[in-house]
Amino acid sequence: MRPTLSLCVLLLAVTASVASAGPGLNLRWDTCFGDGGVVNRTFACNTNTGTNSMRASFVLASDLLHVSGVEAVVSLVTPPPVLPEWWEFKNLGSCRINSLSIAAYGGANCFDWALGKASMNIASYQPHVFEPNQARIAILNAVVLDDIRDLSAGVEYTAFELRVSNAGTVGTTCTGCQLGASLAFSSLRVSTVDLTSVFLTGPTNLTDSHRILWQDASTPTGRTTWSSVKALYR
Repeated sequence: MRPTLSLCVLLLAVTASVASAGPGLNLRWDTCFGDGGVVNRTFACNTNTGTNSMRASFVLASDLLHVSGVEAVVSLVTPPPVLPEWWEFKNLGSCRINSLSIAAYGGANCFDWALGKASMNIASYQPHVFEPNQARIAILNAVVLDDIRDLSAGVEYTAFELRVSNAGTVGTTCTGCQLGASLAFSSLRVSTVDLTSVFLTGPTNLTDSHRILWQDASTPTGRTTWSSVKALYR
């Protein structure tokens, strides 16, 4: 009876483990969630060299055929009252206009959904969206017809890597690097050539796998509340 009991306990443990994870989104520094990426990034803000890499991934609830592209949103919140200049990217006149970039990425336990064939595009960077201390990054990646993919349920696929360069940190007026920030992989739409799509929000681990921190940021305070942050996720 003892071997049977042990097997039952093992099966229950495996079932519980599977149940605790599910479809949704992940965001981590350095590596993907499945490869043990870290939640917090601490930077002394004392150099203009180096890059900080965010790795975004997703898990589907069911198989999806003929996938042609993804549309993603990453949200950023800093302490009030306004978004620091250090986090101003891309737009004309921004303090660190060229310090945000995007690339494809695959890891040991997470796989680039497009096998390196997708175009990688930051469609827009919207500072001061909803609140003066918030920003929204819109991402659009797609493949040509010959490179469409069939994706499987339960697999951690990488969507993109966002790179935040340290350029412009020292000896400039781009202040605010030392301030904490919270970033979230807010939403992802996975589209197919059949004109169907799957919309994902929320973490795969049911708690916080879709969020990362900068400089040990805590929950935003002041005028910014988590209810206003959640508005960014739509």
